[in-house]
Amino acid sequence: DGATLDMDRVITIISASQSTTTPGNVVAPNDDVTGHWSEKYMKRIIDLNIIDSIQKDGKLNYYPDKPLTRGEFAKYIVMSQNIEIAKEKSGTFKDGDIIPFELRSYVYAAFEKGLITGSQELDGLYFLPEAPISRAEIITIIGRLLGDTSDAELEFADAKEVPEWAKPYVAGCVEKGYVTGDADTGVLLLRPMDGITRGETATIISKILDDAQGL
Repeated sequence: DGATLDMDRVITIISASQSTTTPGNVVAPNDDVTGHWSEKYMKRIIDLNIIDSIQKDGKLNYYPDKPLTRGEFAKYIVMSQNIEIAKEKSGTFKDGDIIPFELRSYVYAAFEKGLITGSQELDGLYFLPEAPISRAEIITIIGRLLGDTSDAELEFADAKEVPEWAKPYVAGCVEKGYVTGDADTGVLLLRPMDGITRGETATIISKILDDAQGL
């Protein structure tokens, strides 16, 4: 499953699925990016006219702290790679009927490519489209795309919280410098089961873009 990343398009995965947006080259009147810790990376993506501002509660902003759902991320990763969308296959997921219609073809395309595998429960396979996508999940998907894995020991203080299926991809992305963890508390944490935001995703993707360009 080690597909080659189309780096001119991969950063579109951080765009949010919202009913009302404005093009990325239109400056949002309520700037919530300046001063944010991800400002450098978010503005890079905004300057490339890729990320859109979002209209919410009467305001236009970029919402760098907005978490992504599993369904949204499936759509953006498929779009970023120009992967051919797939028809829904009845019975694949036990919760297939609650996957939003506008996301279904992308979810099944990502599943067919092996980028997502679903969540296996006692009564069958679930996709959980509305659940926030975790840091471990997004790192695993990126690792599958890049073909980057490693058996190196993880040095995060919370390494025991990393699911076994994610460890080789996390280690691979750490070696590439795509994932660095958070040392704000005095110890290095990955927080693998936490959700991931637009700002965090922009940071990871920006580092991947730098690597692809040899920067």
